[in-house]
Amino acid sequence: MRTNLRIDETVDERLDPEKSLFAGLQLLIAYHANIAGYYRKQRVAPDPVFLWELTVLSYNTSPYPFKPALNRVVTDGLPLEKARLADIIDSKDGKPSALESAVGRKKFNNEASEYLNGVRMMLPKNDPRRGGR
Repeated sequence: MRTNLRIDETVDERLDPEKSLFAGLQLLIAYHANIAGYYRKQRVAPDPVFLWELTVLSYNTSPYPFKPALNRVVTDGLPLEKARLADIIDSKDGKPSALESAVGRKKFNNEASEYLNGVRMMLPKNDPRRGGR
C-alpha cells in the first residue's frame, strides 16, 4: 500500500512527524482490514488479541505472509479460529515456524521475532495485549 508521502531528492516526508504518523496509521488500518478479510473469507472470527498481534506484526512484515502462515497451521491440524501467536511464531520439531517460513529467516529474525515484544512493553501494565504468547 502506498502512503502518499513525498520522498525525492528535495524532501523526505517520512521525517515529518505528523505526516509519517498519519501514513503509519493508514498502513495499520489497511493491514488490519487485510488480515480481518482473510478470516471473513474463511467464515471464522479471529481471537481479538491475536488479530491485534497480527496487525502490529504486519506493520513490520506486511500482512501478506500471514495467509500462508495461517494456512500452514490449519494444514497441521489446528482450526483457524483457535490459532494463536505461538502457533505461527514458534518452531516445531526443529522446522522453521510458519511465519519464519512465510517471511524468510532473515526478515523473521530482524523484523518479526522480537518486534511485538517491544510494542507490548509500551502498553499499560494492565492491558491484556501486554501478555505473552
